[in-house]
Amino acid sequence: MKTLFTLLSFILLTSLNLQAQDTWNWGPKEKEARGTWMYLTNLVNQGKLVEAAKPCNWLLINAPEANKALYVQAAKIYKKKIKVEKEPSVKIVLQDSLLAIFDKRIELYGDKANVLNRKGKVAWIYQYKDKTKHDDLYKLYKDIYTLNNSKTSTANLFYYFASASRQLKKGNINQTELLTLFGTLNSELDSQSANASEKKLTSIEKYRSKLDTELNKYVVVDCDFVNNNYGTKFQSSPSISGAHKIQSLLSKNKCYNELYINVTTYLIKEEGPSYASLRTLGNIYAKQHQTDSAYAYYSRAVTNEAEDKKLGRTYMDMAKIDMHNNRKSAARENIRHAINKNPGLASEGHTLIGNLYMESANTCNTGDALESRLAYIAAYNEYKLAGNNNKMNQAHNQFPSMEDIFVRNKKVGEPVKTGCWINETVSLDIRD
Repeated sequence: MKTLFTLLSFILLTSLNLQAQDTWNWGPKEKEARGTWMYLTNLVNQGKLVEAAKPCNWLLINAPEANKALYVQAAKIYKKKIKVEKEPSVKIVLQDSLLAIFDKRIELYGDKANVLNRKGKVAWIYQYKDKTKHDDLYKLYKDIYTLNNSKTSTANLFYYFASASRQLKKGNINQTELLTLFGTLNSELDSQSANASEKKLTSIEKYRSKLDTELNKYVVVDCDFVNNNYGTKFQSSPSISGAHKIQSLLSKNKCYNELYINVTTYLIKEEGPSYASLRTLGNIYAKQHQTDSAYAYYSRAVTNEAEDKKLGRTYMDMAKIDMHNNRKSAARENIRHAINKNPGLASEGHTLIGNLYMESANTCNTGDALESRLAYIAAYNEYKLAGNNNKMNQAHNQFPSMEDIFVRNKKVGEPVKTGCWINETVSLDIRD
């Protein structure tokens, strides 16, 4: 522990040679320094980074201006030491030492933009829990972005925003500034995505998601926010990743608006339809009472693979639109599809068919007292399948009388055709 504190103090306090070095400067103990460097590089080449810490520390204290390569190797070694160290207090000293190593490298050899970019990747992880470090972290990441712009690492773009959000909480910046930064950093992620490998894209999307989550902690992301911050950009430069992001944000806030329709339609075009996307659009149009559009999307949805229970619900929604538009035969067909796919809808479905039959008693009236009442028997049968006793009683009260059957030379129990669009065979019964 004493050695670590000595090293950290030395790195921070020693006088510095500010000129970049292409040659080696071994200091007053040249022979020992050369041998120690050879020993260090041999250990590193063997993957023995923890063991390499001892010769590395000696060189940082006794030959701190040896060469930039010393600081490159020191960073690798300290990252490994930090990873395996179990004692919290020692881990903190190691972390501080690594950050000091990055600073020393900049002062000796320059290349500030690149080295700060590297420092940023670990500084947030090490220090974000310490509130006393928040101002320094914000300055660090602001400097990193100012120096690197589009070359800022994906992780550091997120850390910059995370450090800024803490400044909002402290009152050092306002919400407008934070939202402006959010838009800027999102644009940087878009640029990095343009020519990124699949692996890099995965990393970008991970940090994009983290950026959204961080924003949600400090800013109310409602329908208007999504429209104002994403809508115009999407319309001018649509992308699959952008569409998914907007769709996710709008869904979370139940904002099924015009922008939601636009991005979902775009995704269907670019990625192909899915049951979920088609059904959602159908639901949106149904709530807007645009039944033709709703029906069209429902019809497409049931042709896409999905769980039978979900398909059953969509067939039932189609049936209700059919009923609204007086397409009784189509409604019955869709209800039967719904029950077939999802037996749990049987009670609702058979009740709806019974209602259709009851409503049709007048329109199917031929003027014959018996024939006009056959629809009620058909309705009764449906209500019975539904287990709907109240509706069964209503239908039964409208059955033919014994006289209606007798004068036509018919018998109770005799099969007869209902005719009309119902076109089913029922067994004659009476209401008496």
